[in-house]
Amino acid sequence: MIETERLVLRPFDPGDAEDVYEYLREPLVNCFASMRLDSLDAARALMEERSKDRDYCFAIVLKDCGMVIGEIEAYPESHGPDEGSGA
Repeated sequence: MIETERLVLRPFDPGDAEDVYEYLREPLVNCFASMRLDSLDAARALMEERSKDRDYCFAIVLKDCGMVIGEIEAYPESHGPDEGSGA
């Protein structure tokens, strides 16, 4: 978990489904998001899956109210041909 003055970056939790569904329904967010959710049940299923990926996918949470407002994925940087490039 990473904390700043206003935000917390933490692994997703199955209980984050409602917040994620709400922010992905916003047109300004939805036009940039690759993920589409057509129901709250779909959001619940996604959060169940995302809560198992505790290494690279993190919820962006407002510290003062606990609301999930986004997500970020972070992966180790490749340092040469042995990592990912296949060269």
